[in-house]
Amino acid sequence: DDDRYDCGVVIYSKYRGNGYAKAGLQLLCNEAKKNGIKELYDNFEIDRGHTLDLFQSIGFKVVEEQTWKKFGKEVKGVLVKIEL
Repeated sequence: DDDRYDCGVVIYSKYRGNGYAKAGLQLLCNEAKKNGIKELYDNFEIDRGHTLDLFQSIGFKVVEEQTWKKFGKEVKGVLVKIEL
């Protein structure tokens, strides 16, 4: 409904901490820009380790704090956005 592009990078747990997520996210942003995409978004739980730090290091900004239900419990998260 919002006519927007959501993105994300998933790294298999045993390969985390090696910089692959940052490299993958940068590549994703570069390819999106080449394809005429002006903005990318993602949302995630705020307590997911260094995820917010990772996205902010690429240039994403927090645009909204959110709350949703996951497995019957309320979780807090953020919506982040980058302008390409």
